[in-house]
Amino acid sequence: MIEGLVWSRPSLLKLHDHNVVVRRDMAEDAALRDQRVALVSADMNPPMPVAGDVFTSPAPDAIVAAIKAVTGSKGCLLIVKNYTGDRLNFGLAAEIARSEGLQVNIVTWLDDVALASDDSATGRRGIAGTVLVHKLAGAAAEEGKSLEEVTRVARRVAENVRTMGVALSPCIVPAVGKPTFTLPPNEVELGLGIHGEAGVRKQPLESADATADQLLTAILADAKLAEKSRVAAMVNNLGATTSMELYIVARRVLRFLEEKGFVVERLLVGTYMTALEMAGLSVSLLPIDDEALSLLDAPAAHDAAWHGFSRAAPSRKHAYTAAPPATSAASAAPSPSPDAAHLVDVVEQVIAAVLQHEELLTQLDQQTGDGDFGVTLARGGKAVRAKLADLRTAGSVADALHALGMELQRSMGGTSGALYGVFFLRMSDALRKAPTGHQWAEALKAGTDAIGHLGGAKLGTALAAAAEAARKGAESTSELVRRKGRGTYLGERAKGHKDAGAEAVALLLDALLHTLRPSTSSSS
Repeated sequence: MIEGLVWSRPSLLKLHDHNVVVRRDMAEDAALRDQRVALVSADMNPPMPVAGDVFTSPAPDAIVAAIKAVTGSKGCLLIVKNYTGDRLNFGLAAEIARSEGLQVNIVTWLDDVALASDDSATGRRGIAGTVLVHKLAGAAAEEGKSLEEVTRVARRVAENVRTMGVALSPCIVPAVGKPTFTLPPNEVELGLGIHGEAGVRKQPLESADATADQLLTAILADAKLAEKSRVAAMVNNLGATTSMELYIVARRVLRFLEEKGFVVERLLVGTYMTALEMAGLSVSLLPIDDEALSLLDAPAAHDAAWHGFSRAAPSRKHAYTAAPPATSAASAAPSPSPDAAHLVDVVEQVIAAVLQHEELLTQLDQQTGDGDFGVTLARGGKAVRAKLADLRTAGSVADALHALGMELQRSMGGTSGALYGVFFLRMSDALRKAPTGHQWAEALKAGTDAIGHLGGAKLGTALAAAAEAARKGAESTSELVRRKGRGTYLGERAKGHKDAGAEAVALLLDALLHTLRPSTSSSS
C-alpha cells in the first residue's frame, strides 16, 4: 500500500526500514524543517503518517523514526486518537524524542458523541473528526506558525469537533478473514468506531433523512452550540457507501442544520476516514470562525486523502529515503550464554501455545473488541520465532530479554506490543542490576510493576498459583463490565464474554508452567 502511495505521489517518501510516509521536502530540506512545525500521526490523512498493521497502533521505534525524519528547530506535533495503544506508543515515542533534545507536543482528539458518558475511564473514541484536526493544524504549520500556535489550533479543533457514525455492514480485518460483527437483515449498527468494532446498539434500518436527523440530533445535544453558530459539516464514507448515498445524506444534513438556524460555512462530502470496506457513514460538525475557515480552505497539495491531487507524473524512482549508513561493530560479539539458550527453549514453547490458540483469542476479542488480538499475539510469536537463532547466541539472559522486548514492541504494535515490550525490557534492566540471588523474582516484579504503571495490573504469586489464578481470573472476566480499552464501548453488552487479553495471560502462564515444571522444585 505504502509503495503504491509513494510511487504515485512524487511529493512523498517512504522511510527506509519503517512503514512511515513523509513529505519529500521536509525529509530532504533541513532549512525547511526549521521553518515548519512537523505533524506526525498514525492516520493516512496527514502528510506524515506512521502506519501500523490494520487497526493496530504503530510501534514506538517507527514513530520515533518519523519524528526524527521531519522535525527541525520548530518542533513536532503528534496527533493521537484516543485509543489505548495509540496513547501508549505515541506517548513513549514522545518521551524518547524529548530525551534526545527534540520539541514534541501531543494533541489527543475524542469526537465520538456515541460515548459521551463520563463513566468510562477510557473516554470517548477519536473517529473521523481527526480529518479536520489534521487539516487545520497542517495549514497552520504550513503558514510557519510556532509549535505553541499549531498546538493551540489542533487542540481547539479536537475539543470542539463532534462525530457520530452508522454502519449498514461490518468489515473484515484481512489477517482475520471474518466480519468483526454481524448484522441481521434490515438493521444497522449505530455509534460505531473506526476499527470495525460494533457500535453502542443495533436498530432498524431507516431512511437516509431519518438517519441523518438522528446523527445530527445526538451531535447537537452533545456540542451545545449557540443559535446561529457558524459550522463546517462533513459527511464521511466509511468505505463501501456509494457517492449517491453520501450526497443524499449531505442534502439532508444541510437542510437540517439550516432549519435549526445554523450557518453552514462548508459542507465536505467524500471518503476521508474508512473502516476498510464497511458500508456506512459518519457525520462530523465543527463550530468555525474566520481563522478556522481560512485554515480549512488553505491548499493541501501534499495530502493524499484531501481533495487536492498531484499533477506530477507517477514515478517509482526515488520513492525511498537513503538507507542509513552502516555502522561498524563496537566490539566483538560476546560468547553465547547457556542460560540464554535455556530461556529461548522456554520462549519457543510459549510461542507454540500462542499459535495453537490464535483462533480462540481472536474469537474472544471479536466479542468485546476489534477482533485482532489473536492475530496480534500470533504475529509477535512468529516474529520472535524467526529470531530464535539470534536469541540463542545472546551473551546473557538480560541481553536475550532485551532483544525479545524490542522485537515484540516492533512486531506486535498496539497496546499489546507496548505492554509486552515494556515487561521484557524492564525485566532485562532488573537482571543487569541484580545478576545473582533472587534475580528472577526481582526481574518479574520489575516487569509487572511496569505493566501496572501503564495498565493497572497487579503482581501475581508463585508460578503454579499464578497460572491457576490467571485461569480463574480469565473465566471471571465474562461477568465484568469493561473499564479500560475498547471493550468499554460495549458497556453491559460485553458481559458473557471472556476477555481475550486475560485468556492470553492464562494460556501463556500455563505453557510456561508446563515447560518449566520438570526443572522446578516443589518450593518454587
